[in-house]
Amino acid sequence: MFFLIPTSTDAPIYHFPFGTIGLIVANVVCFAATGFALNPERLEPWILEYGNGLNPVQWLSSSFAHAGFSHLIGNMIFLWCFGLVVEGKLGWYRFIPMYLGIGIASGAITDVLTLWQTEGGCLGASDVIFGLMAISLVWAPKNEVHFVGFFMFFGMMLIPFARVFSFDITIMTLSIWYFGFEVVELLIWPSFGTSMLHLLGAVVGFPVGVLFLKKGWVDCEKWDLFAVMSGKYGRFAEEDWALGAHGRPAKVYGDVPVPEASDDAESETANRASSARRKKHQAAISQIDQLIDSGDFLTAADELFTLRMQDETICPNSERTRKLAVGLLQAQAFDEAELWLQEFIDRYSEQNAWARVRMAQLLLTQRQRPNAAVQQLKRLKAEDLSEQLRALAKKIAATAKEQIRNGVKDSETEW
Repeated sequence: MFFLIPTSTDAPIYHFPFGTIGLIVANVVCFAATGFALNPERLEPWILEYGNGLNPVQWLSSSFAHAGFSHLIGNMIFLWCFGLVVEGKLGWYRFIPMYLGIGIASGAITDVLTLWQTEGGCLGASDVIFGLMAISLVWAPKNEVHFVGFFMFFGMMLIPFARVFSFDITIMTLSIWYFGFEVVELLIWPSFGTSMLHLLGAVVGFPVGVLFLKKGWVDCEKWDLFAVMSGKYGRFAEEDWALGAHGRPAKVYGDVPVPEASDDAESETANRASSARRKKHQAAISQIDQLIDSGDFLTAADELFTLRMQDETICPNSERTRKLAVGLLQAQAFDEAELWLQEFIDRYSEQNAWARVRMAQLLLTQRQRPNAAVQQLKRLKAEDLSEQLRALAKKIAATAKEQIRNGVKDSETEW
């Protein structure tokens, strides 16, 4: 026996899945109301009957009826999987109408296409779930779904043995596999059966996903299907992506002046002056390092500001720069903290994920700039963050996007 269960996704989830949980509960309650599929008389009114005219009530009721426990459990597991992705971007108040709308539309098309049939019917939430899968494909093709697999077999003594494994698969790969399987099955056994119903749900869901994307009703942050297909997605959608994913260098090689030739005396004088400046700066930096290590972050920031007026390239090492930025945040010296967070982001691109989260938090809570906060978070990768920072980033993103939806505009910077 072999089982595959989708458990989670790395797609950004900006809303708690109240709607998905509520729909799962509603399906379970309806399953109980229909007699747990054990009483045909109680289940029959819920089924969408073929060839019996148009039945608008059954367009929706059939999506909440199931033929058995395995049918219900399988559908609810995948509703959880794709509901997380779609509701995570919409919130329950837009997700539930979308879910019900897909169910009604799919039921209506099915009812019209089966008017000529003399018998048969359909039930189950799988057509809506395939619609959600199609929407997930449009909105988050590069995000992954985590699967847990169970392989159970019986040995010679009829003793059961089980093996558990897990893997990640992108929504694009998963969708193509499922849609492809249904198409092949339909070609082999052409009839108005399960495969046709699943594909109908996808046919309804796909244009819904495209409509929301093109109208700007959902923010996929340049990770949608069309961006991925064009090759300009995520950081590659930015004009300066070739320079690297984190920050823009202040100078490139073409900006560095070429020293002109000089005579030996002038060269020696210049070298002595340069050496004297370096020694002076090194002594000053050593004193600043001591201030940072001792926790006197405000004095360290003042001394550094003075020193950088003479040489803008001066900066503590990564460990002390981080310590300085965090210390200034704790001291509520937000102007100075913003300066050194940005310095860390620009200089230490391979380890700046924490600084981007803190910068986004500062921009949102102290600067009233939700759009700028979202832009900082867009450059992050989930694997670069600890569990605590990932949770904080999701909270910041959700708050910022909610403010943007409510019409909050970024305030102008004071400098």
